[in-house]
Amino acid sequence: MASLISTRSDGVVFSTRRLLPKGSLVREGARFDVLYFVLRGAFKSSRTGLDGYPQVQGFAFQGDVVGLGSLADSQCSDTVVALEDSLVAVLPFRGFVKAGREFCEVADLFYRLAGREIQLRSDALNILVPACSEVRVARFLLHLSARQALVGESPERVRLPMSRRDIASSLGIAPETVSRAMGALAGWGYIRADRYEAEISDMEGLRNFQVKSRGSSLHKPRATEREQPCGSPAERGNDGIAVGTANAMPLHSIQ
Repeated sequence: MASLISTRSDGVVFSTRRLLPKGSLVREGARFDVLYFVLRGAFKSSRTGLDGYPQVQGFAFQGDVVGLGSLADSQCSDTVVALEDSLVAVLPFRGFVKAGREFCEVADLFYRLAGREIQLRSDALNILVPACSEVRVARFLLHLSARQALVGESPERVRLPMSRRDIASSLGIAPETVSRAMGALAGWGYIRADRYEAEISDMEGLRNFQVKSRGSSLHKPRATEREQPCGSPAERGNDGIAVGTANAMPLHSIQ
């Protein structure tokens, strides 16, 4: 796995911080003053909803930055915890701004990271567009696949360090629906999934399948009265596009 950011660059020194699984990196409502670059591992970002329960906002992986979403306020908007043994580079925000005035590379990096944050949020909304749960899960897996590919990891073997409940919260569906959707995608030959990984066995087919946005008008090959999957391999179109191909880019490529 390629290194994404050096802890020392052009005279700017970054400290690092290691977190064990379930370790807290950021607390919702805390004072915002630090940005974090993910060097290794994975994180879950959540926010308290109107009902008082936490809602998963997204996931951060190698090459992502944590904290940019809090720039509009003086306090952190989300709670961020490690999903596995992880390592981040710590950069006080004011120090980052000061370094940007002295080093044009740092300023350019900040603008690119801010732009990527906007892109990630746009992609997250795109995943939620389909009413069909199988399509949401398909887009979610392709989204992670593209992010992995851009940091040198296999796009076919998608790591899933988060729980099914976390995935469900991020997609706005029930945990059991995530399991059923993955089972349907596996039954149609698109993926092979276990607890911590989903192997995409038919990348082109999954990309074609994920363009379906409504399930009600599609043939349902394994329909039940309680819940019906929204498509089959026989119905795949030829106009599929990959979701999130412009997502996370390694920091070494944008410095």
